[in-house]
Amino acid sequence: MNKFLQKCLNYSSGNVRGILFLGSHRMQERAQFQKNKITNIIWVDAIESVVNENRKEITEYESALCYAISDKDGETAKFYISSNDGLSSSLLPFPEIMPHNAHLFTAEVAEVQTITIDSLLKSIYMPYRNYNFLCMDIHGVEIKALAGAVEYLKVCKYIYTEINFVEAYKGCCLYEEFNESLEARGFKQIYYYQGKKEYGYLFYERVK
Repeated sequence: MNKFLQKCLNYSSGNVRGILFLGSHRMQERAQFQKNKITNIIWVDAIESVVNENRKEITEYESALCYAISDKDGETAKFYISSNDGLSSSLLPFPEIMPHNAHLFTAEVAEVQTITIDSLLKSIYMPYRNYNFLCMDIHGVEIKALAGAVEYLKVCKYIYTEINFVEAYKGCCLYEEFNESLEARGFKQIYYYQGKKEYGYLFYERVK
């Protein structure tokens, strides 16, 4: 069980209508959400083979979608699939020197089409208000994801995200930039956890 995630779920207990999970990989958090009686979930990942496997597991209350989330719609981009079963994959490449993750490398580069959060939800005819808890594990493109969520962020109540404290990906979003961006959008940081030097987790609540 992810203890930090559970702390966030306890805080938001009773107020979560549904979860939009970006960078869901193999839905590792699914059992934990189910234990918290959260079943209305949209799982989004950019690796097609992973999403196809996820579709075999989900219920009628869930969706598993293959999209690369960014700040623009319809751009052709490279998606760097990492060597750890794709767990650390990103639209951003690894830097040439990785002192903190020297064991990782790019196993495959796929070509993807980008989409914004707002356009994604419109395309599947999902009311934004039904997914007021946003989870992000998208490795460095968090600011870009928020830039494409102008309408969604108006109804989003909670944001749980992994964040980088060092440049784990070329040009990636870092903690200070991300925190300032969310505060400017009316969100308050509730919890902060730095598990390792290079990355950690944050939890926000909309207060304005």
